[in-house]
Amino acid sequence: MFSRCGLVGDGFRVFDEMPDRNLVTWTLMISAAVQDGQFEWGLEIYLGLIRSGLRPNEFTILDDIESAKGVFESMTNLDIAGWNTMIGGYAQAAMALKP
Repeated sequence: MFSRCGLVGDGFRVFDEMPDRNLVTWTLMISAAVQDGQFEWGLEIYLGLIRSGLRPNEFTILDDIESAKGVFESMTNLDIAGWNTMIGGYAQAAMALKP
């Protein structure tokens, strides 16, 4: 809701204060960051999800791939490490989404 109203920062503050976060709330926050163009923040939220012990689902993976793609596309000096990271990310996403 906050994201749709242009109040992404308020949404992050509410999320930070939530005592119980679930996969849906984590995924919504990743999505809000990506939609707001804050790709690096989306990746940070994804890492927080992993550290929390939850396992991402297909929706979470797709949002994290969009974050990585945004960071990659904003890089001014593309090197082999950046390309390898993106290729590896897409490969991991494909394996995670495999039935």
